[in-house]
Amino acid sequence: MELCREIRRRTTAPILAIGARNHEDDLVNAIDAGADDFICKPFSPRVLLARLRALSRRSGADDVNQVRAGHIHLRLDDRTLRIGSLAPIRLTPLETATCKLLLGAPGRTVSTAKLLAQLWGGTSARHQRMLKQLIYRLRQKIESDPSEPRLIVTIPAAGYKLIAD
Repeated sequence: MELCREIRRRTTAPILAIGARNHEDDLVNAIDAGADDFICKPFSPRVLLARLRALSRRSGADDVNQVRAGHIHLRLDDRTLRIGSLAPIRLTPLETATCKLLLGAPGRTVSTAKLLAQLWGGTSARHQRMLKQLIYRLRQKIESDPSEPRLIVTIPAAGYKLIAD
């Protein structure tokens, strides 16, 4: 239940709790901890899939072409980023991939190593320079004052953090 509470504190992603006992207290505790649904073992794969589809529909998670955090909304299909009510910003494929990684961990540092591995599959000095240039270009597009970034913040010797509130 503690894990469920921690997940709920960090995200609004749908949570399906699975329990071994068929007790009303288990269901109530799971829902109170932040689970959206509860299923007891043993269960059929068809029932599990049906419940997962229902959770997906209710949460809007079935739209895998969008990533949101706070007031920032990234549409993957047309590579546009919207910040609040501002006009959409067109992104390159690498900028889109970078924003997706940062939006996946809002308010938390995404390590340089993770970004390099996900974007280029390597951590060479050349890739590190390319990442710095990519972040610079992104800031030019999305920050109101790129010299004083407020959305994509550098965390020295660690990586980058997206501030989405």
